Amino acid sequence: VFDRIAVMYAGSFVETGDRSSIINDAQHPNSKGLLAANLAGAVPGTTLESIPGEPSALHEPPVGCSFPPRCARATPACADPTIRLWQDGQDRWARCVAAVADAEEQPRQAARA
Repeated sequence: VFDRIAVMYAGSFVETGDRSSIINDAQHPNSKGLLAANLAGAVPGTTLESIPGEPSALHEPPVGCSFPPRCARATPACADPTIRLWQDGQDRWARCVAAVADAEEQPRQAARA
């Protein structure tokens, strides 16, 4: 049995954290896609979710995040070679521009409410 999960894409860690937090609240789009492709709860005869597109070419890795060609939330900021980490203040992180943007937007939404 495991206590922690580390998710990799194209040879790099993209998210890590305790098992429960990753399974229940994944932050990186690759983690979310992998969890959606899970057989648990699948209905026989139906198609499993899949991550669109093709994996990145490892012999020519892009600068920044390797996932943008497959990510619905990709922005030009994903090509930054120093992508900020999203962190939960404990022992969990994701290397994702969208996760950082979401975390920064939450306090602004609360302030407007």
